[in-house]
Amino acid sequence: MEIVKNVKRTCYVPYHWCYGYYNTLFFERLKEEKVIYGSRCTSCGKVVVPTTAVCARCFAPTEKDPVPVSDEGYIDSFTIVYLPYPGQPSTPPYAYGMIKLDGTSNLFMHMIGGVPLEEIKVGMRVKAVWNEERRGDFYDIKYFQPVKD
Repeated sequence: MEIVKNVKRTCYVPYHWCYGYYNTLFFERLKEEKVIYGSRCTSCGKVVVPTTAVCARCFAPTEKDPVPVSDEGYIDSFTIVYLPYPGQPSTPPYAYGMIKLDGTSNLFMHMIGGVPLEEIKVGMRVKAVWNEERRGDFYDIKYFQPVKD
């Protein structure tokens, strides 16, 4: 008898992803309104983006209705992606940043564009650039680009 170590076959596994109440609100409003929404904590009053049911700081529930937040903020940290991998939204090199949107208490991760990579700096003010055709996902925001003075 021979031991089978592997079998090479293609397997199709269909699945459906459910956003849930808070993420559905967040993505629908990105798509329909071109507005970023966050959740306000019922205990500490902090606003987190994207919308969520529970505050990550104090674990209290958030308000049921999301609050609109600014699509401007500053870059808290960033990285430049040089290596390709499946599912990337762009061809490397490109930058991802942790962005502190005005009026929020957490960091929002998204692409940085509209500027040469070597000019990106921590503390740089940025603003969302919206895709013309939106699908209800994070890439309804094309990227965040520097705010012109």
